[in-house]
Order: sequence, then structure tokens, then C-alpha cells
Amino acid sequence: MSEFIGGESNRNPKFFETESKPSLLNRFLGRMGIVQALPTVYTKVFDIYRGQGDVDFVAAKNGGYQMVIIKATEALGTDIKFSTNWKRALDAGLLIGVYHFFRSNIDGKAQAEHHLNVIQPLLASIDYKLYSALDIETVDNTTISVRQSRANSFWNTTKGQTIPGCYTSANYWQSLMGNMKLPDWVYGWLAAWNSGTSPKLPVGWTEAQTKFWQYGVYNNHSWTEPVPGVTTDVDVDRWFGTLESLNTFLAKEILPPVPPNPPELEVEVNLLKAEVANLKNRVTSLEQARVYFKITADLANTYRVKNLNAALKPIMVPANDLPVKVQYKKDDRVQIIPLVVDADSSTDYWKIVGKELYLREQDGYVELY
Repeated sequence: MSEFIGGESNRNPKFFETESKPSLLNRFLGRMGIVQALPTVYTKVFDIYRGQGDVDFVAAKNGGYQMVIIKATEALGTDIKFSTNWKRALDAGLLIGVYHFFRSNIDGKAQAEHHLNVIQPLLASIDYKLYSALDIETVDNTTISVRQSRANSFWNTTKGQTIPGCYTSANYWQSLMGNMKLPDWVYGWLAAWNSGTSPKLPVGWTEAQTKFWQYGVYNNHSWTEPVPGVTTDVDVDRWFGTLESLNTFLAKEILPPVPPNPPELEVEVNLLKAEVANLKNRVTSLEQARVYFKITADLANTYRVKNLNAALKPIMVPANDLPVKVQYKKDDRVQIIPLVVDADSSTDYWKIVGKELYLREQDGYVELY
């Protein structure tokens, strides 16, 4: 099977719409005087599949949403919008999770391997762990035990490369999965469409492992918030906790912001930058003035270099300014670069490869040629 099926369009709302009630554990703890409840701090999330069409993810991000969970695969097929959706969401700066619409009449390992193959480009593009949920909401003419086995096979196959998750409702978990215990390392994404402050957990799920809550469908439920950039009905979700805790869950490293320079330091830095730029310009202009001089006589074991410039004036090098004796032959060509130019345009200081040559004022004006 390679074509996309689109099981979401056949959802029965009664399996998702629930009253907000405390879990059995909370009721027991309440009688013992111990209060345990899901967090009341939320981070805004939404989820999509091809049915949402083109989404403006930048608008969603600007509207306060921090993460989008995108349908990647179903059975052995691929959502036709997945590749486009995750790339645009990533460009918009949203965190990304994915889900696979489970078909329990197909081998769980085969579905997991197909899912992993489809999401590989996304895995290679993010710097955090990818939350990947198994969406369980169809009968597919299989038994509960077969469904349980194939779901476990899917989770076991994906857990090495993703953070395994499970999306379903309390009603579906009971009717399709027999209220089995959700594996400790699988993190729940609960669909419970109600206006309360927390959802009713499925039997077999713990509050600690329940990380996301799909609390309704915008346009269908009055208590839901809109998702800017989405023009169709869209599922809206919450991460139980702050954005910082979500980043921690995904093992995303957040680098601290670089503090700005104090105003006085900023001025000093700008002055130094201007000075460096000026020096670079001077060096460039001097480099372009590079010239050759011709040695007029053999000079062995001497500290002096004699030559005539274009104006037939002598060039002399003070003996105490050269660290080693220099040997030249008549007609040798010496390439020099002016480094210091006086206000009267005469050159006092030259540089030759490996040595330094100094020109005295009494040697006269040096014509470059």
C-alpha cells in the first residue's frame, strides 16, 4: 500500500469529547489529602495533516504557537503535504513533532520502518530529538491483542531514532487497546475535547508521561484558540509546561544570548574599527608604490646599499640599522616598499624582503620608478 488514506476525515467526535474529571489516582490521592494534578502552565501547539492545505507557519509562530505536530505517514503511505510542511515550519522557527496514523491490519514493524524512512530528511535537519506519535483511532478489523502487539512493535522500532509517543483518546484507548499499560518510555498525546483545565487520562497512562493535550478543534469548539495562518478547522494542543521544559524534553540546547556591549565600549570598538580600516587603506596605497632599484657596484660584506634614484641622487643605508651584513652584486635589482612618507612627500623608511632599509633626509628626495 503506497497511497495516502486520510483516516482523520472519518473521526467520530463522540470518542474525543469528554468531561474533565480527575483520574482514579487523583481521586485516591485526594481522599488521602495529597493533591496531584496535571500542570496548569501550557505552551501553545497545533497539529496538521494534508487537510489543512497551505499553512502560513510564520503567522502561527507570530501568534504565539511554539510547536507543530505534522502528519508524516499512514499505514505504508505518506502524507502528500509532509515534505512541504516540515520545511516551511522549520524555516518559521517552530519546533516540530510528527505522527503516524496507525493501521493495525498491517505489520507494526513494517509501518515503523516506512515512517522512519519518510522522516529521515527531517531528522537530519533538526538539532533536537523528534517526538513521533502513533495515532490510534481505527478498528481495522483486528482484535485488541493484535493491535497491542503491532503498536508495541511500532514503538520498539522507532524508539532508537525518535521519542516514541501515542495519540489517542480515553475512549479509544479503552475500546481499541483494552486499557493496556502505556510503556513507561512512550509519551502520551491525549485527545480530550473539553473546556476544563485538565483532561481525563486514559486508564494505563500516568500523568508524568502525558505530555501533550489536544483540547479541541478550532471552529468547532468555542473554547479553542485560533491558529493564525490556518484557514480551515484545525486541532489545537497544549504542551503541559513552559517552552523551556519543552526544549528540555526534546533535548534542544538553547545558547544564552550574547549581552550587548555597554555604550562607551561600543564607541571605543567603532573607533578602533575605523583606525584599522584607515591603516589597511594606507598599507594598500603603499603596497601599490612598490619600486625597484638597481645596484650600481659590487657590495660585499657591507652594511650600506648604494644606488642612484631616477633623479640621480644617492641612497644611503646607515650601518647601525641593519642587523646583518648585506651582499649585493652590481646590477642586482632590489625591490622595496615605502612604509613611511613625510609631509613633504619624501620617503624615510623602506622595507625590503627580510631586511629593513632606512633613508636619511640628507640623501635627498627619492623619486619612485
